[in-house]
Amino acid sequence: MKKYIKTLSTGLCVCLISFTPAHSNTSVNLSSDAYVRFYTVDKISNSSKKVTQSAQAQQLRIGMDITHLEEDHSVSIKSRLTLSGDHWDGDRPLNNTGISGSNDDGGGGNTARLDYGYLEYVDLNKQFTFRAGRQMANWANCLTTCDDRRDRLMFMRRSGQNFFIGVYDKRYSGDYQSSRDDGDMFAILTMRFTQSYELGLLAAYWQNSDGSYVLEDVFNFSPYIKYRYRNLQFNLLVNWLGQGSDNSWFPKSHTAAVFGVEASINKMMKLEAQTLQVFNGGYLSTGYDTYLPHINSNPEHNQSLIQAIRVGGLGTFTGGRKHRDSLYSTRLTYKMDNNWSISPSYGYLQQESSQKTEQHKTHHIALKANYQINNFSQFSLSGARSFGDKHLTVGLAEFSINLPNLALKQ
Repeated sequence: MKKYIKTLSTGLCVCLISFTPAHSNTSVNLSSDAYVRFYTVDKISNSSKKVTQSAQAQQLRIGMDITHLEEDHSVSIKSRLTLSGDHWDGDRPLNNTGISGSNDDGGGGNTARLDYGYLEYVDLNKQFTFRAGRQMANWANCLTTCDDRRDRLMFMRRSGQNFFIGVYDKRYSGDYQSSRDDGDMFAILTMRFTQSYELGLLAAYWQNSDGSYVLEDVFNFSPYIKYRYRNLQFNLLVNWLGQGSDNSWFPKSHTAAVFGVEASINKMMKLEAQTLQVFNGGYLSTGYDTYLPHINSNPEHNQSLIQAIRVGGLGTFTGGRKHRDSLYSTRLTYKMDNNWSISPSYGYLQQESSQKTEQHKTHHIALKANYQINNFSQFSLSGARSFGDKHLTVGLAEFSINLPNLALKQ
C-alpha cells in the first residue's frame, strides 16, 4: 500500500513539474484539502452500562481540473482523488483489512480512490452545460442530499436568473447482462436566484423492472425557498417521497420538512432557529445541519465521527407511519475577533419508535469553538451532551487545511 501511494504521488509530481500546455488556452487548476480528527462518544447502552468509543481519523484530497477554452465554448476534465480517508489503526492495516473507513460510504480504508471525476462541455454563448461522469450532488440546503456522489448525465441551461436542469443517474446496477434489475433515476430541476430570494424545485422518478430495488417506481418532489428581508432569512425546505410499488420503502406518502429563520444581529453575532418535522418515516439526508454535531450534520463524503442520533427515516423500512420525529433547535454564532468564534446551540427532540408507539424525548446542548490560524487552516473543538430518555456525550477536535487553488497556464 505504501509503495502504491508513493508511486502515485511521484507520478503526480512528475506530471506537474513537466507540465507545459500544448495550447495557450489550456489551463490546469489544482486544489487540496485535509484534516485530522480526534473524537470520543460516550453513551448509555440498553443494559445501563456506559460505552465509550474513541479514535483518530484523517482525510487528504487532491483535485485537478484541466480546461481548454476556445472562443465561446470550453471542454474540461474535472476530478479529485482521496489519497487517504480512514481511521488511524496503527500497524494493523498492512493489507487494508483493519480499516472500516471514516468518510466514505463505499470503499473506506486508505486505498487511493476517485472522489469524483467527470467530463464537462460549456457553451458560453448559449449558456449551456453538459456533464458526464461521477459528480457531486447537493440539494435543498442538504435536506434532500448532501455531498453525495452520483454516476450521472446532467444537462443545464441558464436563462437570466433561472436554471433548468435535466438529470439521469445510475443509482443501482445489477447484472450487466440484464437491465431489469437496474435502479435508474430521472429528474428535472429548476432554480431561480434573485437579490431577495432563492427558489428551487426537484421532481424525480426511480425506475426498476423486477422489484429488486428499494426505490421502485418511487416519486420524489423537493421544493425549497430561501427568502431574505433586511437582516433576516427565512428557509422553507421540503422533501417528499411516495407512490412507489409495494416492493419499495416509500409506497405511500413520506415527508420531511424544515422551517427556519436566520437573523444577523450585527457583524459579530448571528442567531438561527428551526423546526424539523418528519412524517411517516420521511427521508432527509444525514448531512443536514441540525445545529447539533451529534444529530445528522454528517455529509456523505465528509463523514462525521460523532453522529450518534439520526433524524429521519427510510419509509416502511423504519416503521412507516410509526416513525415520527420532531426537532426544535437554535444556535448562536459569536465571532469574538478575527481568529476566534464560538457557537452554543440547544435542541429538543421527540422521536416515536419505529417498532413501538412509545416516544423518546431528549434535550441536547452543544458548543463549538473555532480558531482560524490563518486564511488556509483552522482548529476547532466541538462537544455535545444529550439527556432525558437517552444519555450520551460526544467530543471532537479537528485540525484542517484548505489550500487556495493553484492555476497553471502557459
